[in-house]
Amino acid sequence: MSIDPEVVAALRPMDVAAYLRSRRWEKVEDWPRGTMWVYRREDREWTALLPNDQSLADYRVRVGQTLATVAEVEERSPLEILADLTESTSDVIRITVRSEATAAGDIPLGQAVRVVDGARNMMLAAACSTLDPRPAYGPRKPDRALRYVEERVRLGQTQRGSFTVTVLSRVPPLLTPGEAGDLFPEHLEPPFERQVTRRLLASVEAVKAAAASTLAGGDVSVFRKGVIDGVSANLCQAISDMVPADGGRLLIRFGWAPGRPEVGLEARSLDLSADEGEVIAEAARVLMETSPRPDFELSGVVVQLERPEEAEFGVATVRARVDGQWRLVRVQLADEPYRRATQAHPDRRQVHLVGTLIKEGRTYQLRDVTSIDLENLP
Repeated sequence: MSIDPEVVAALRPMDVAAYLRSRRWEKVEDWPRGTMWVYRREDREWTALLPNDQSLADYRVRVGQTLATVAEVEERSPLEILADLTESTSDVIRITVRSEATAAGDIPLGQAVRVVDGARNMMLAAACSTLDPRPAYGPRKPDRALRYVEERVRLGQTQRGSFTVTVLSRVPPLLTPGEAGDLFPEHLEPPFERQVTRRLLASVEAVKAAAASTLAGGDVSVFRKGVIDGVSANLCQAISDMVPADGGRLLIRFGWAPGRPEVGLEARSLDLSADEGEVIAEAARVLMETSPRPDFELSGVVVQLERPEEAEFGVATVRARVDGQWRLVRVQLADEPYRRATQAHPDRRQVHLVGTLIKEGRTYQLRDVTSIDLENLP
């Protein structure tokens, strides 16, 4: 099978160079429009020319020749080299579903959607925790976490033999001292993308350990102890959504970008059973219900108002949906927001509030309200 020229043309020079460096090729010459690389083994020597401008007319031809040379050195096909090269500047998370339904290498469409959605939500939860560890995150996620998932995370090729989704988290290649002058990146904090994937590994390990402890007779509260490592209701929900419910297993494998080596980072695999998935799903529910949820958006109808004389705050009781269920939520409001709630009450107009949702026993409260809007009359 030949390589699609368009795929070769899409390869970035930086990514090809990172791959060559990771395979012990040596850059020996710099030209205005390219670089020369050499690989030496025993008494043999191979050379490869890498153009540095994708707009060059012969860019795909030159890069194709480089792939063929590397394939000769590694005694593999150019297609295999291309597959590895596309991952050379990405941390790779492979999510495999093994069950009776996936034995033939395909998967029911609904389950496939849950796996892809779960993969995205898992990466987003890890990004949020990297920025600010919390037991639960509301609908409003940090902008940096959202940009990371939308701009730096890609979906790679699926694999057969069960059902595997490949998630690629692009990381900047590591500069060498010779290229970076006085910079020594290994002494600096890793880029945000690498911090997220390291946090994801730590958090999935913590989730698995907590699930094993709970199945052995422990309490689901052990999940809360893992918040510092990245455990959250959002992460637990994402993982449980991907675990097959028919007695199968979920395998999550971590690989690290060759273009950004790091001491101590090794490939790692974690295996989760359906029983563990049930425990993790319950932990997600408990963490979500018992943790303050900042930036929670509440929409409903004011059904009751309370404000004792000379009280600093009034309380509006709003009937609204919380996690798909109708609830009565008590909302503490200062003067102006309380006045607006009184405007909505007689006409049963919708109110839209943003604040921190807290559950105490069976009672829901919305505190620290940052905004209140009234639906316009028809």
